[in-house]
Amino acid sequence: MAELLPISLLSGLQGAGKTSLLANALTQEHGVKMFAVVETLEQLNALAAHPKCTKAQRAKPNQLQFPNGCMCVALSPQDLLLEVASLAKSGSYSCCIIADPGTSEPMKVATALTFAPLSLTEDTEQAAKQQQQQQLEQQSKEGHKKCKSIQGSCSKAKAGTCDDACKASGCQASHKEDPGQQAAAASECELAQGKDACSMGCCSGMEGPTLMSVCRLDTCVTILDVSTFASDLTSIEEMADRIPEGDQRNVATLLVEMVEFADVIVLNKTDTVKKGEMCKIHELVAALNPGARITEATHGDVPVKDITRTGAFDLDKTSRSAGWLRALDATHPAKTNAAAPEGNKGGASTRKGATATFVYTARKPFHPGRLYRNFMRKFFLTRVIASESDDSDGSESGSEEGSEESDEDMQDQEKGRHAGKERSEQEHSHAEGGKKCCGSKACDQKEQHTKQSKADKMSVEGSSSGDEEEDEDEIMGEALADYAAARDTVLATAKKELGEVVRSKGFCWLATQDDSIIGWDNVGALLQIMKEGCWYACVPEDEWPNDEAALKRILADFSPEHPETGDRRQEVAFIGKGLKEDAIRSMLDSCLATEAEMAAAKEGKLRDELFGGEDEEGSDDSGSEEREELTLEEAQQLLDARAADKKRSGKKART
Repeated sequence: MAELLPISLLSGLQGAGKTSLLANALTQEHGVKMFAVVETLEQLNALAAHPKCTKAQRAKPNQLQFPNGCMCVALSPQDLLLEVASLAKSGSYSCCIIADPGTSEPMKVATALTFAPLSLTEDTEQAAKQQQQQQLEQQSKEGHKKCKSIQGSCSKAKAGTCDDACKASGCQASHKEDPGQQAAAASECELAQGKDACSMGCCSGMEGPTLMSVCRLDTCVTILDVSTFASDLTSIEEMADRIPEGDQRNVATLLVEMVEFADVIVLNKTDTVKKGEMCKIHELVAALNPGARITEATHGDVPVKDITRTGAFDLDKTSRSAGWLRALDATHPAKTNAAAPEGNKGGASTRKGATATFVYTARKPFHPGRLYRNFMRKFFLTRVIASESDDSDGSESGSEEGSEESDEDMQDQEKGRHAGKERSEQEHSHAEGGKKCCGSKACDQKEQHTKQSKADKMSVEGSSSGDEEEDEDEIMGEALADYAAARDTVLATAKKELGEVVRSKGFCWLATQDDSIIGWDNVGALLQIMKEGCWYACVPEDEWPNDEAALKRILADFSPEHPETGDRRQEVAFIGKGLKEDAIRSMLDSCLATEAEMAAAKEGKLRDELFGGEDEEGSDDSGSEEREELTLEEAQQLLDARAADKKRSGKKART
């Protein structure tokens, strides 16, 4: 049997040095004939303009050929699978590097590549591609836009109604007629990451060979610009703020995800940073991903043997290599052999200000009001992402939290709980207004600042339609400046009282959300919390997964000392510099609910400032402090009224 073509996946933010790394890899005299794949012609043109690529020839508009036999080709995501498979089958190349444009989460890309179906033979590839091009527009009109599976969110599949959704949109029939489109859709579909999680529609009929039948994902490489690494970790920017095709994902969050899902991490541009600072960056990166091999470089000059044909990638191992996840695993020796990250076993360090990791645990629920007022609001810019049941298309009222789930769903939930499965589609929808915030103080503060600035602008200048477009950039600039000021305030407060918290992630238990796992995801100043399914204590045992390993992990989460709580608990890993572990533990302990408050929550009388649900009769602590800030809607009404008053006053003055 022919050797599978090893693929290296290269990730990194724009400007980190991916082009320089590719230029070095493709021009070195290393005796390895490789080909690289970029997504856009702009990336290919940038590579062609690199000083080391002056001898490269443009064999085709989308292809660069190098004197040593290496090649780089620009391929759209729709063409990537077939072209890579074709080049792999040719046997002409020893390895491949797929370079991400700097906007994708490497875990999703790697998973999509691992399970992408390869149902086309060499004889039918060209015909199928032509057929795909002809049918694409018609398919879009007939149902593609209706099918949530193809859009990548597939919330109906998770709710158990994907079959009907796919049938209604004609998704299943069109995919079966067009295997090429099916492969492209599956690479985007979140459910494809769970292999057989969806039984019909875009995930159906994917029998036969996958891309991994001719290739193997060999190494996940992330390259970092050390000159901007520290500032990017505390950035409040979204990808749309940096690049035209960007979205609402936070730059800091995407950067950390790239670091955490990597086998090899390249610290690039080391010549721009002093040696002492370089040591701190190296230490922090090692804490964020203890399982990765870290190498340093200038101008992206890395030996090819360090980033290709290493054999380092394993989907399960790489997806569990993040420092926060290893720390959580280490708190449960009964379910895993994982040890705490080397040098971070107790969260303490002999060197003042050193990077450390520790896990906060408790078997009592948090009081949501105190958690928000005394911890979240004080130290973070907090965003609450609505529950998955709110992520519907309006055709349903939303699934109940205690709805039945299949074994596959339970296993996926178990993986999500322990591997920190991200729900970026929820975040995007929320940022675009598709979801509601908590309805009070934990709303998106950037949105509040934008509306505040806009209202103030209107109150001074009136609402002339001719000036609105000219004012938009200025309004956004003012909003971002206010948001940055808020970021600086919480970072300074956190550093003083907690130490420099760079990353915290895990899950928690709220007294008012007794059945729901609340995901906790923080990078720098930004904290997002969201519902991530239900605790197994709320699920009948006959609906648990049958897999022995999964059952072992589930049972290890149950507390023998507190049988009434089941697997409900607090588990949040903190990673940072000079962490004040005792102070963090003490503050979080003070946010735990008392027995009386837990009883009030069961009766629906405890105010939930994060996810709503205040009882009409009031709560145990809904005093003046609860009303010190207005809801987003109330604040906007007040601002609009104030703007109208000032506008009227201005007209009277001019008269």
